[in-house]
Amino acid sequence: MRIVSGSARGKKLVTFPGLKIRPTSDRVREAVFSSLFSRIGFLQGFRVLDLFAGSGAMGIEALSRGAMAAVFVDNSPQAIRVMRQNIENCGFSEQATIFQKDVLGCWPFVEESGPFDIIFLDPPYGKGLVAKALHAIKEKNLLKPEGLVCAETSAEETLEEDFHPLAGVKTCRYGATRMHFFQISDEGAESE
Repeated sequence: MRIVSGSARGKKLVTFPGLKIRPTSDRVREAVFSSLFSRIGFLQGFRVLDLFAGSGAMGIEALSRGAMAAVFVDNSPQAIRVMRQNIENCGFSEQATIFQKDVLGCWPFVEESGPFDIIFLDPPYGKGLVAKALHAIKEKNLLKPEGLVCAETSAEETLEEDFHPLAGVKTCRYGATRMHFFQISDEGAESE
């Protein structure tokens, strides 16, 4: 795994042994950031929240592409060690805040840093955690009015609940992964 683009392009990321933590692949990351660019342009000055951050790849990619600051949250001590190493190796220690917390209990810690331009969600698959996090994001007003939430699920999972005012604006499938994009919007969703 490497940073795909920006100031840290090509930097290799430390990953995890085994399958317990599943980092977002370079190909999916590249596609996600291409979709983000088409919707909101360059990330200069953006504030990013990376929930269930794992290796930190999504937040680090955003920093590499010009985001001003990123908050990373994960409850795994192993993930925190790997994430911290990746952030340091890519030169983003000054722009990163890391919390070792259960994501569903982290809101008092991240509210101070928000609202955010982009929020990444990549929880363990099949546990209903994306829906719980989306409900909390809307209740805590963590997303800026023009911001985007990018939620990763397995390709088989669907998100059919009402998260108003968060509306699904795009869904893309990449092999065994599905990315869901949400905005504070009433626009209809598009699928690929």
